[in-house]
Amino acid sequence: MDEFVYDDWIKLSDKRRLSDTYLSKLPPAPPGRRVTIWDTTPGFGCRITSKGAISFFVMRRRAGERKAKPIRIVLGRYPQLSVDLARKKAKDCLDELLSGIDPRERERRLREAQERERAHTFRAVADLYHVRHLQHLDTGLDYWRYIDNELLWPRYNRDAWRDKPITKITVDDLQFRVEAIRERGKTESARRLFEVARAFFFWAKKQRRYKLRDLPTDGLDATAILGKKIRRKNVLSDEYLRALWRAADKYRYPVGHFVKLLMLTALRRTEVADARWDEFTFADDGGVWTIPAERMKSDAPHVVPITREIAEVLRVKVDEDDDGIPKFELGPFIFSTRGGRAPISGFAAFKGRIDRLMLRELRAMAKARGEDPAHVVLTPWRFHDIRRTVRTHLSALEIPEGDIVRELILAHRRPELHQIYDQHAYFKEKKIALQLWAQRLRGILDASPLPQPTSTLGSL
Repeated sequence: MDEFVYDDWIKLSDKRRLSDTYLSKLPPAPPGRRVTIWDTTPGFGCRITSKGAISFFVMRRRAGERKAKPIRIVLGRYPQLSVDLARKKAKDCLDELLSGIDPRERERRLREAQERERAHTFRAVADLYHVRHLQHLDTGLDYWRYIDNELLWPRYNRDAWRDKPITKITVDDLQFRVEAIRERGKTESARRLFEVARAFFFWAKKQRRYKLRDLPTDGLDATAILGKKIRRKNVLSDEYLRALWRAADKYRYPVGHFVKLLMLTALRRTEVADARWDEFTFADDGGVWTIPAERMKSDAPHVVPITREIAEVLRVKVDEDDDGIPKFELGPFIFSTRGGRAPISGFAAFKGRIDRLMLRELRAMAKARGEDPAHVVLTPWRFHDIRRTVRTHLSALEIPEGDIVRELILAHRRPELHQIYDQHAYFKEKKIALQLWAQRLRGILDASPLPQPTSTLGSL
């Protein structure tokens, strides 16, 4: 192509067949000017700026609007959009204008429909459900974990729901996910997922904007798929408690100390596993462990009196031969395999090792009694059974204020009227209860129960 000079731009008003080769050789428009080049296709052309930017457009009146101003629609930029593709888009727009349709209005409606679809995806609705509903529930964190781990970002398969419109999620989708968890040997987790999904879809239906009529949970019978729900009532026997404590001694830090603190406090496993040094205040009389609200299922701070036995478990290591807890400089977490930067995790893995150590201890006990250790088996148990076991033993102890204190030790919410009118912390009473439990546990571990001391507030 011949070299352009500014005077030649006047000739560019003539129509010509645009091509990629032709446009690639065009220089920028003169400073302060924009030059329009029309294609041989009526209404289709391009515009060049003084900076060399080239954009395609189509311009025409809509059918039936002779006196109206022509509609100018920008199609895109060159070279991101080739000439052939721009010409095709131009013809589509011209056909719509000849039919009386404004392509800009069609694009606007399409964008709005896409935005509505994005707002109605499972991920968007789940986020809204979390913000507006779950955050105000005691069980909200537990519900969100199931939604996040099994539906939004499932670990065991790639069939995530996050980009699906909630109106497109079917009974088959839910049944597939529930059965997948059941096949992993997690029947109760599968049942819990069904309950979480049922609560979510019921909430979404009430919002009306999602126009949900038939819910995927309506056509699914969880009992038929998972069987009748069995509530766990497992309480660890004295022999199991003895074997568990000895297994923790063998396991040592961090899991051994973690298990011992579970047994002494009756807290949930994550509440203990995520413990940080800055939550503890030690004093001559023991001190206080204050777990912040964001780490508690009850969404309220939980205060644990530090007894002598708890303080012994949390004793800081002073030398290499010491069996205490190391205090890391890299992070605040007490139970950690990463230098304090993160709490322990992988409960299933170290629970397996605890089980093997417990079985060894149980067989040693059987041998000492003159029984055949080969006949000893370990009945399946869970960390949560420790809470139930401690709570059962607390009922057998003389504790000031009785069940109120027993439930407070487990960080259970008090009845509504107590929450409103009784703001007493029951710190001394909880400390007495934990001391009594520690003494009872010592008697179990020594296999020689000690007489119960008199429990009075004055003893503190």
